[in-house]
Amino acid sequence: SSPSWKASGEWSNWDIDAITNQWQTTDPTMYVLHATFLLDAQKQPIKAREQLQLATTTIGPEGKIHMICWIRHHWVAATFHHDRMELADSAPGIATGKDIRTIADFVGASLGRSYTVVEMRTPRQPKNSAECGSHCVANLFLNNQGWLLPREQGDKNPTVLT
Repeated sequence: SSPSWKASGEWSNWDIDAITNQWQTTDPTMYVLHATFLLDAQKQPIKAREQLQLATTTIGPEGKIHMICWIRHHWVAATFHHDRMELADSAPGIATGKDIRTIADFVGASLGRSYTVVEMRTPRQPKNSAECGSHCVANLFLNNQGWLLPREQGDKNPTVLT
């Protein structure tokens, strides 16, 4: 069993996986990677690539791969769909553009694709709160249903980070 990773007072990877594992069984067109996928990928990149390829085979070319990203003690939701990595971050600025680009490039190299990173409009967690886990799961649900839209020109953050 993997160690528990969580923001102080926040949901752990086990809490997040308990919810997303149940949710995944309801929709065969999406695949949710476990919450420690990125941590495990650093130790075993070949196994991580194989898991990404299995996800694509399982859901088909039109499916969505959801990734719960643990970056700098912060949970961020990412959805890979077609040529986009849709980033849903409840507290932008903790994960850097370089962090996100590295993830997009790793997934792209694993699947033989190139991903454009697109920041989605998302509800924001209260400043200095530890609610990123609950926001991450909610943002995955919202994005899977197509209810999150890309940021537009004039928003404080750019639509495309790459």
